[in-house]
Amino acid sequence: MTLNELISDLDMDGLSPVEYFEQIAALLEHDEPIPYDLFFSILSQTPTDELGEWLALYFDELFDNIPDAGQELFALLESIRQQLALLWRSPHSAEARLRLIEELHRFKHWYTKPDAVGADGTSCSVLEALTLYRARSLGEPEHTFRFDACLEYPLDTLSLPLGAFEPIDIEAAAEADPEE
Repeated sequence: MTLNELISDLDMDGLSPVEYFEQIAALLEHDEPIPYDLFFSILSQTPTDELGEWLALYFDELFDNIPDAGQELFALLESIRQQLALLWRSPHSAEARLRLIEELHRFKHWYTKPDAVGADGTSCSVLEALTLYRARSLGEPEHTFRFDACLEYPLDTLSLPLGAFEPIDIEAAAEADPEE
């Protein structure tokens, strides 16, 4: 895959910021593995605030389409979203931006990894399982899912250095809250 092929697959006008929700969805749901350098090239043009908005919308969409049997998956995706939100809301440092793109790249590969979920005795990716679940609202048959194999996501490596947080003035906060 080349950068130009990926740009074409995402319906982008050259190497430019992500402009539409569909472009971020197409990037995260792309069938083929995307080398990190191409993934970075696509996302590096989009301001962190805008990328955060697209990702918040994307995760909201995901949460609306998780089967009841997938509560552990829901909890895992919520943890991933929270960790990514820490990165997109952190002070706009080059390190935080790089970590955000690295974590999104890792998420994309976990999300589209074949054989991660069982669906009626066959294997599929998390993305494919959630697509099958969503299709039931269009009259497609219901499926039974087994998400246990996909729950191995290395959340412990999603962390920020303490310096990424803004210091707070405890005395000023206490004075502002007279109830304490």
